[in-house]
Amino acid sequence: MADKMQNFLLIYNHDRLELDEVIEFGEDVEAALDRYAEEEQKHGLHSKMEIVLIASDSLASIQVTHANYFPRQPPSEIMRKYLVDLDLSTD
Repeated sequence: MADKMQNFLLIYNHDRLELDEVIEFGEDVEAALDRYAEEEQKHGLHSKMEIVLIASDSLASIQVTHANYFPRQPPSEIMRKYLVDLDLSTD
């Protein structure tokens, strides 16, 4: 598990009901905020695109806590990936 918070930008397309892009910034908060502002400006307030900036210990955590943005997977598979990322799996 990462000790420091990692920054992730999710770009979700509501017309297609799918995640267009996941951009990882690591610990670089300034780069994440700059890109977030660029994407908001690019897509505008009335767009069908949702721009979400999240800080978390890992992408696996975000896939659990914000599962609605990711392709549907069986809950057991989501939790397995999360536990593996935390190094708590029983595999």
